[in-house]
Amino acid sequence: MLPVCGAWLDGREEVAMRRKAVKFAFLFFAFLVLTAFASVSEAKTIYVPDDYARIQWAIDNASAGDTIIVRDGIYYESITVSKQLTIKSENGSDNCIINGGGSLWADVFTLKADGIRIKGFTITGGWNGILISSNNNSISNNIISNNHYGIWLDYSNNNSISKNNISSNNNDGIALLHSNKNSILNNIISSNNRYGIRLYDSNSNTIKNNEFIDDGLFVDDSYRNFVEDNTVNEKPLVYLEDESDEFIHNAGQIILVRCTNIIVMNAEITNTDVGIELLKSDNCLISNSNISNNYDGIFLYDSNKNSISNNIISSNNYGIDLRYSDNNSISENNISSNNWEGIYLSNSNENSISENIISSNNDEGIDLWHSSNNSISSNIISNNKYGIFFYDSNKNSISNNIISDNDNGIYLEDSNNNSISEDNISNNDDGIHLYESTNNSILENNISDNDDGIGLWYSNENSILRNNISSNNNGIVLGYSNNNIIYLNNFINNTYNAFSYGNNIWNSTEPITYTYKGSTFTNYMGNYWDDYKGSDANGDGIGDTPYSIDSDKDYYPLMRPFEYYFAPDEQPIVSISTDKYEYRAGDVMLINITFENPKDEGKSVKFLWRLDIHDYNLSFKVINNKSLLLPPEFKRTFVISWRLPKLSVSFNASWYVALYDGVISEDTADWRYIGAKKKGKREIAREMAELREIERSVLQSAKLIKSEE
Repeated sequence: MLPVCGAWLDGREEVAMRRKAVKFAFLFFAFLVLTAFASVSEAKTIYVPDDYARIQWAIDNASAGDTIIVRDGIYYESITVSKQLTIKSENGSDNCIINGGGSLWADVFTLKADGIRIKGFTITGGWNGILISSNNNSISNNIISNNHYGIWLDYSNNNSISKNNISSNNNDGIALLHSNKNSILNNIISSNNRYGIRLYDSNSNTIKNNEFIDDGLFVDDSYRNFVEDNTVNEKPLVYLEDESDEFIHNAGQIILVRCTNIIVMNAEITNTDVGIELLKSDNCLISNSNISNNYDGIFLYDSNKNSISNNIISSNNYGIDLRYSDNNSISENNISSNNWEGIYLSNSNENSISENIISSNNDEGIDLWHSSNNSISSNIISNNKYGIFFYDSNKNSISNNIISDNDNGIYLEDSNNNSISEDNISNNDDGIHLYESTNNSILENNISDNDDGIGLWYSNENSILRNNISSNNNGIVLGYSNNNIIYLNNFINNTYNAFSYGNNIWNSTEPITYTYKGSTFTNYMGNYWDDYKGSDANGDGIGDTPYSIDSDKDYYPLMRPFEYYFAPDEQPIVSISTDKYEYRAGDVMLINITFENPKDEGKSVKFLWRLDIHDYNLSFKVINNKSLLLPPEFKRTFVISWRLPKLSVSFNASWYVALYDGVISEDTADWRYIGAKKKGKREIAREMAELREIERSVLQSAKLIKSEE
C-alpha cells in the first residue's frame, strides 16, 4: 500500500503546484495592469508659474502625456518641446502672450516630438512663431503675429493648424517645406508681408475654409493639394488643378496648377499675394483685368504659350513675373507704378512683349535675367529706373520702342548678340549702356537728349550703325572697349560728340556704293559729325582729312548726314485740303495746296487742278497741264480763299490735284455745298461756270512757283 499511497501523495502535490503557478501568473498580470494604470494616472497637470516660473522649465520637468497650463501674463521665452505634451493657456490667447524677444534665429516654439498640442496663446517676437519638424501635432486657437515667419513646417506631416489668427508676420504666415498631408482649416490669415500660406514641394495638403485678408496662397512645385471654400478679401480663392476650358471672372485670387485653356477676363484682383499664378499651365488667356496692389501681379512658372493682354497691372511688387516660361505673349497692357519690375523674365525664352505702356515702375520697366530670344517691340517705356535691363541675356530683340525719361534707357550687362533697332530713346540719363557685353547690334535708333547717348564699358566687338545721335551731353562714350565698329551714324548738336578709350573702328570695313549729289561712288564710309571742319575736294561726300576721337580716328567722315547718301529716287508731292467739310452760299473756303520736292535738284512737272461734282457727273479744270519747275528741297503751302457763289442746289464735290509726267503724285479733298433746293443739270452747269474765276486767284497765289516757260 505504501507505494500506492506514495503515488497518490505525489499527484496531489503536482496539482497544488499547478494551482500555485496559475495564481502567480494571475497576480503578475494584475501587477502589470495596475502598473500601466498607475502610469496613466501619473500624467500630470503642471501650472506655470505656480509649479515652474518658466514654460521651458515646466517642459523640461514634465513627462510625455502631461498637460502644461500657462496662466495669464507675458512670458519672454524661446521654447523647445521634445516630448509629447499639451501646452495651453488658461484663459485664451488674449491673456497669455509668449514673446520670443525678437532675437535673430530664436523661435518662440520649436516642436521636435510628435503629437504636441499648442493652444490658446499669442505668439510673437520670434524668427518663427512656431517651427515644426515633427508630425501629428495640433496648433489651434492662437494669435500668431509679428514674427518673421508665423508657422514653419519643415519635413513635417499630418499636422492640424486650425482656428488661428495669423497676421502681420514679416514673411509668410504659414510656410510648408517638403511637408505633406497637413490640414489647415478655419484660420484668419491677414496682412503678412510675403505670403499668407506658401507651399514649397508640399503635396496632398488640405487648405479649407480659411479667410485671407490682404493676403493669399502661393504654390511652388506642389501638387494634389485640396484647396476649397477659402476667400480672399471676401471673394473666392479660385484654385484649379488639372482642369481645362474654364472661364473665371470673379475672384479674390486665381491659382492654376497644370491647367490648359483657362480664360481669365474682367477680373478685379487686389491686395493679395499673387493676383494670378500659373504653375505648369499652358495656353491660357488673361485679359481685360485690373490687377493691383498685390505682391506679384501675375506670376508664371514653367508655363508656356499663354497670352496676357489689355490688363491694368499697377502698384504690385512685380507687375508680371515669368520664371522658366517660354513662348508667352504680353501685349497692350498698362503696367505702371509697381514697386520693383514692371515685367520680369528669369530663364524665360522666346516670349513676345509688345505694345505695352510701361511707366513709373521703381526698378526696371522690363528686366531679363538669363533669358534669350525674346522680342521687345513697340512699347512705350518711361519714367522707370531702368527702361530695359538685361543680365546674362542673349539673342534678344529690342525694336520700335519709345524709351524716355528713365535713369537708364537700355542697360545690358554680360549680354551678347542682342539687337537694338529703330527705337526712339530720349531724355534718359544714359540712352544705351553696355557693360561687359559683346557682339550686340545698335541699328537705326534715334537717340537724343540723354546725358550719354551711347555708353560702352568693357564691351567689345559691337556694331553701331545708322543711328541719329543728337542733342545729348555726350553722343557716344567708349570706355575700355575695343574692336567696336561705328559707322553711318549722325552726330548732331551733342555737347561732346564722342570719347573713346580703346581701339575701335569708326568706318565701314568694306567699300559701300552710294549716291552723292546725283553721282554714284564706291568708298569706305564713316560717320557724319556736325563739328567736322574738313573739306571734300573731289566732291564724293567723304571728308579729305580724318575726324579725331581721342586716340581713334574716323578716316572717312561724311560731309552730310548719312541718309543723303542712300536717299531713294523720291518724286515731288502735291496735296490739297479744305478748312472744313460743309459750306453754304457766301462762305469763304480756304483751299490749301502744298507742293514738295524732296530731291536736292530741281524737278520739272505738269500740274492739274480740277473740281469734280460727283452727284451730277460734272468736272471743271481749274488749272490744266501747267508746267512748273520745283526748286531743290522745296516745300510750300499756298492758301487760296474762295467765296462760294449763291446756288440753289446741294451737292457733294471734291478737289483733285495731280503732278504728272505719267502720274507722279495726286490727292483729293472732299467737301459738300448746302443749297436752297434741287435744280436741273443745265442750271448747275451754268452756275458752276463761275468757278473758273478760281484759276486767276490760284495763279496769283502761286506766283512764287516759277513756270518752266
